[in-house]
Amino acid sequence: MQAVSQTILDVAFAPDAPPIALNIVHPRPVAWSAIMRPLSEALHQHKVTPDVIPLVAFKEWFAMLENSATGADEHDMGRIPALKLLEFFRRLSAAPMDAESSRELGGSAAFTTVKSQAASSAMRGLARLSAIDARRWIKYWNAMGFFG
Repeated sequence: MQAVSQTILDVAFAPDAPPIALNIVHPRPVAWSAIMRPLSEALHQHKVTPDVIPLVAFKEWFAMLENSATGADEHDMGRIPALKLLEFFRRLSAAPMDAESSRELGGSAAFTTVKSQAASSAMRGLARLSAIDARRWIKYWNAMGFFG
């Protein structure tokens, strides 16, 4: 969040008028598994979960969600909140999920950050997220009592 805040400040206090719109997204995206696997391991290490949460492909997860939706009642909707977003996930599952694609999850165009990086040294200097970041997040959230 500090990078987002600093980017906004960089743009707001720049000597030149900024473009009408800027994409403030991480300029160096990483694969989903590069963050989720270390998050899962850190949750287990900090005893937030009894086991490492297994990672499954989105299409496989969505198939399980659709199966859970069949005959779901109000109790199931409370137990599995993702059921309320079934149509949203259905649209995502229909989009290409090519790991080599230059598109975002769900097939939408990837955001360009060329102008944001030109306007903000904070954006230009952002390092790629890593497993170290994921472990730090869990350590912090755990210390703050986020997990109960």
